[in-house]
Amino acid sequence: MIRTPFNRSVTVIDTGGKVGFLKPDWAQGPPKRHLPPVLNYLHSLGIARINTLCLSHQDADHVGDSGVLLSKMTVEQVVIPKGMENSRGFQSKVQPFLGRAKVTPVLAGQKIKNLPLEIVHPFVAGKGENHDSLTLWGKLGSDTFIFSGDLDQAGEKDIIATYPNLQATIAKLGHHGSKTASAEEYLKQIHVKIGVISAGKNNHYGHPNPETLTTLKKLDIQSLSTIEEGMISYRFTNRGFTNWRFVRRNYEKDPIH
Repeated sequence: MIRTPFNRSVTVIDTGGKVGFLKPDWAQGPPKRHLPPVLNYLHSLGIARINTLCLSHQDADHVGDSGVLLSKMTVEQVVIPKGMENSRGFQSKVQPFLGRAKVTPVLAGQKIKNLPLEIVHPFVAGKGENHDSLTLWGKLGSDTFIFSGDLDQAGEKDIIATYPNLQATIAKLGHHGSKTASAEEYLKQIHVKIGVISAGKNNHYGHPNPETLTTLKKLDIQSLSTIEEGMISYRFTNRGFTNWRFVRRNYEKDPIH
């Protein structure tokens, strides 16, 4: 969630969601009522309206909770990578709950009103798969950020080839720290200083991958993972003051540089 000063805009990138694994009939219990953590968090801040909901691609762990969010909150616009509107994931998990929200399929370079970020991927229409991931870049406070969904290394290399001067001191690493993302040349060229990894503890896929962690160490990039830190927040003001907050440690005793 990105909230600019004085709530000029509220942007949410992906919603999270449950990834379903097939179970035999005897192992399936009654359906559980699920309220996504992002909804509770926004409500705790007194936020009832989202200006822009950005959905990076169609995977359930990124858009699975979109229906609840769209149903429980006022969402003005939904931004997706061009072509995702035709995918089964979008048509089943997002489209039935849109209400009055406007859907805008985008390509790199397209400008979106009330979105405090620039679109740097995709370059061609796709099917809303990992390699089509919507990638967003912007300056927040005194740092530059890039958010890349589950974008793979080929997509990362396309970005730096198209935007050779692009820099991002803080990167939300692609695909939860999987080795399919975080190409060494990509991280090096955009001058990443801090890599944020969003992954669940003891997750089914073994994210983050040791290969990715080795790359970060080689490039002297500090790693922040939700596995270790819990929820991570970055606070900034127009005067340049910034700080980090973590659920599981005291940032004042263990500062981020």
